[in-house]
Amino acid sequence: MFPGKEYNYGIMKNLIHDLGKLCESFLSEEVYKKNEMQRSLDFLNSIYNRKISNIFMNKIESFEKTFLKNFKTGKVDFTSDYYERMRDLYLLKVVFLQTNEHFKKKDELLKSPENMIFGFLIKCFDTFHNVILHNLEL
Repeated sequence: MFPGKEYNYGIMKNLIHDLGKLCESFLSEEVYKKNEMQRSLDFLNSIYNRKISNIFMNKIESFEKTFLKNFKTGKVDFTSDYYERMRDLYLLKVVFLQTNEHFKKKDELLKSPENMIFGFLIKCFDTFHNVILHNLEL
């Protein structure tokens, strides 16, 4: 592998370990890349923490429309995931609006709890459904 050098077990062990870590990183990146909603939320958190107000408001409005469009067209895998991500989006928006007086908007405070309740109820119904199915199989 290294021309002109003798085989060294320690070097090979380190290379295999590093290759394994790179594989783990690649696999998690593949999953993360497919989760557009989570990536968008992470991006919003990043620009919020950097206090880039104008870009934040433009992007949050854009992401909100994109999330809704993806939900309506069936691009969201689980309905409960949609409501949980929307809850996170609105929570971030509310925190931003509370700290930036010139961006105040009405009714934004209500959207986060509504989405939290919708997500919770969907997960409850899903769990209840799975319990019923499990009991039927016995």
